[in-house]
Amino acid sequence: MDSVLETIRVKDKSYLFFRHSLMMFACGPEVEDAVERLKRGAAEEDGNAALLRGYAQRDAEAKRRIEAAQADYMDRDLNIAGCDINVFYGCNLNCKYCFAEGGSHGKRGAMTRERAREVVDYVLDHAGDNDQLKVTIIGGEPLMNLKVFEEVASYGTREAGKRNKTVRFATTTNGTLLTERALELLHQYDVAYIISLDSHDRATNDFLRGDRSGGSAYDAIMKRWDALDEREIIRINVTVTPYNMNLSEIARHLFARGVNYIHFTEVKSDRKDMCFTPEQIEELKREYDQLADLLLDKLISGERVGCYPLLKDLNKLHTRRPVLQVCSTLNRRVAFSPDGKIYPCDMLMWDDYCLGDTEQGADPASINGLKQRLADEGECDGCWARYLCGGECLADKLWDNREQRALRCELKRHIFSLKLYIYDALVHQAEGFEFSKY
Repeated sequence: MDSVLETIRVKDKSYLFFRHSLMMFACGPEVEDAVERLKRGAAEEDGNAALLRGYAQRDAEAKRRIEAAQADYMDRDLNIAGCDINVFYGCNLNCKYCFAEGGSHGKRGAMTRERAREVVDYVLDHAGDNDQLKVTIIGGEPLMNLKVFEEVASYGTREAGKRNKTVRFATTTNGTLLTERALELLHQYDVAYIISLDSHDRATNDFLRGDRSGGSAYDAIMKRWDALDEREIIRINVTVTPYNMNLSEIARHLFARGVNYIHFTEVKSDRKDMCFTPEQIEELKREYDQLADLLLDKLISGERVGCYPLLKDLNKLHTRRPVLQVCSTLNRRVAFSPDGKIYPCDMLMWDDYCLGDTEQGADPASINGLKQRLADEGECDGCWARYLCGGECLADKLWDNREQRALRCELKRHIFSLKLYIYDALVHQAEGFEFSKY
């Protein structure tokens, strides 16, 4: 019982949560007492204890299904359903925390149109029976190579159609190069784009996201804001650092400016000033508490907003579908560099993790070696939130900063407890809520 059932206390609520089946129940002192008696192996068993024992058996069945699915997941060959295509090594900004050394990954160069077609052909040739593909066009700053950006979108759409497949395109941009032509291109190919903006405060954003030319990245985005507003959906990516931990304030201002979706993600860096302290993690927990209440107010009142991580995969919790892995790299997803080399993902676009190239293909031995690292559960083994979270991604598992990894996991567990709180509130206070949209 210890390994499958956890009592989660968050805000003014207590929940019983079953780790594998994702079943959850609001509970009071009587039920909590029944849990403790079951854990102690007490002989006496009342109605609550008997009911819990039945749920525990169902959780054990879910655990067996998960173990079989995980074994199958690790045994699968690469069958591409999505990929990152890096069209440019470089960026016009110089963000203090950039994991890619200023967007270059320590290299120089831009993808050519010919190479773009080779990469698209490789993806389609290795897509198997996946009829719907997702291609994320990345950099550096991808709009610095707009002609090849267009080539990926136009050629990908055309060639996929010939094979009775469809491609959905996405990109992340720093927002400073969203010219009228760029916006037309994004609209033409229905590219879902997200803009990196670390604060509603100009000084904070420009401190973190400096412009190499000496200008203001914040001002450049604001000059184009009205044009963005016409596109109906505005998505913002906020990299959370020790300098911009006021998440709820940032969210309130961005939502007021018409933003529909905010993606908060904590910085991953070994720079001393970018590493979180235990005290800062506690502050972030309080910020996520406030953010959860802000999101609930909006959702219960009927506003359609999105926010990572608090609202991600609510439907999986609703339908009790466990998250086996945080992403599908090495099985259904890889990344391509401007010179056509293949990597696990954007975060690992370094020579040590090169899997091959579009001419020779991906090396099975290299893939299997990294899969073994991915299969190592490490500290995730036994965590109550493992199948809400999906575990650490491959890039995190390869990161040797154990202290920061442990602090991030502590924060994530709090975030997932808030997700239970949000889900419970939506079930009881937002009749007819469309969880399928989340």
